[in-house]
Amino acid sequence: MQPVAHWSQGPLGVGVRGIAWDSRRVERGQVFVAITGREHDGRRYIAEAVRRGAAAVVGEPPLGTWPVPTWEVADARLALAELASAFYGHPGRELTVVGVTGTAGKSSTTEFLTAILAQAGVGVRAVGSLHPAPLDGPFPLTTPDAPVLQHALREAVRAGCRAVVLEVSSHAIAMKRIGDIPFFGAVLTSLGHDHLDLHGSLAAYWGTKAQLLASVDPGGFTVLPAQGPGRVMMRRAARGRVIQYGIRSGDVRLNLRRDGRAMLVAAGVREELRFHLVGPGPVRSAAAAAAAGVALGIEPRVIARGLQSVVTIPGRMERHPLPGGGEVVVDYAHNPPGLESALRAARGLARGRVVSVLGGRGTSDASKLPRMGQIIERWADGLILTTDNPDPFTSRELAQLIAEGVSDPQFPVRFVEDRAEAIGLAVAGARAGDVVLVTGRGHETWQRVNGLLRDGTDSELVRDILQGAAARISTG
Repeated sequence: MQPVAHWSQGPLGVGVRGIAWDSRRVERGQVFVAITGREHDGRRYIAEAVRRGAAAVVGEPPLGTWPVPTWEVADARLALAELASAFYGHPGRELTVVGVTGTAGKSSTTEFLTAILAQAGVGVRAVGSLHPAPLDGPFPLTTPDAPVLQHALREAVRAGCRAVVLEVSSHAIAMKRIGDIPFFGAVLTSLGHDHLDLHGSLAAYWGTKAQLLASVDPGGFTVLPAQGPGRVMMRRAARGRVIQYGIRSGDVRLNLRRDGRAMLVAAGVREELRFHLVGPGPVRSAAAAAAAGVALGIEPRVIARGLQSVVTIPGRMERHPLPGGGEVVVDYAHNPPGLESALRAARGLARGRVVSVLGGRGTSDASKLPRMGQIIERWADGLILTTDNPDPFTSRELAQLIAEGVSDPQFPVRFVEDRAEAIGLAVAGARAGDVVLVTGRGHETWQRVNGLLRDGTDSELVRDILQGAAARISTG
């Protein structure tokens, strides 16, 4: 077993027309990489890949004997990443790549940093939840599989970009999707409870996040929160220049006033700006992005203009006014830190009650759900539990786990399985000054329930509900 190197004509001795890691999608002339996963062993599908025209097979031993060249490697996932990088000509080497990771705030930080670089005149492309890679499928990953990601980097180079801001999930780190990408910088947004179904423990989850920081070029930078859990672990892992950020402390700070103005303090300079988003989460994300801008040598006045240019972020604290004077806020929050941040922001907006609408995800870490119930009880005045991609569980089973975190038997909790009906019920009960906070899906355009797909974002559901209410009022 040897490391992968010079793949396009190298150790396999064949010309490569593409890379496949799903035997059902192999095309003639492609290399098939047999991934050994938790649920499926790609080596079981080598025969199918060869029948479809695979030119060579790569995987962990034993691969067996096949009528095409084979290459055994110690880590098939890493081999897939290295092969993809070589196939597309190592595009990361032609770009300044900044990775953004954390439990909550990755997408918002990516948006702010992309805006800062664009304001500085740098050709930039973002890849992440809000910016799926061109070859990603109908259900894009936060960080795409390595061949899709490397193709996106090559397309960025072809488009004349000099930088890429890449949203990096813990799954992507653990599954080596970002292998062979030279990170010039890394930004850590936050650390909390999530994805223990994959990592097994909080320490392992945080340790996986730390791997991104440790991979940074020594001449690059790492951006860390000045406050919050895991600071010692992350500081030890950090490489390059370290810059800390925060709202009230850190090398770079962003203070938000009640009038929507904000003060950026960076590199000894103070810059005032208009900040369009609400809540502490977006402010921290903006501060993290500003710190990365400082590390990249961008002037504070340009950074401030970049932050100010972000008016809204899809599925992140999206506000919809209600006819009676309240509002609905849609947010992607789907873990304890994100939910608490969104609820705190909703509480700051409300002159009346805060009603939370959310459901549990079946493919995610179920151990976090009772904690989310606790957070809702602390910050909200009522809870409507509903559906949010429950497969392979039922929505009711996951709702019960969330409800277990609510200790007060008098706290209003009800279950409405249909998500549109749940949102409609919350909207119908809202009074002047109330805030209905709908969390979990944010920008996502699909929902999988009982094996069936349902289209539409939560904001689209809210608009449909409000239009229906307006129509009833006008015809009443």
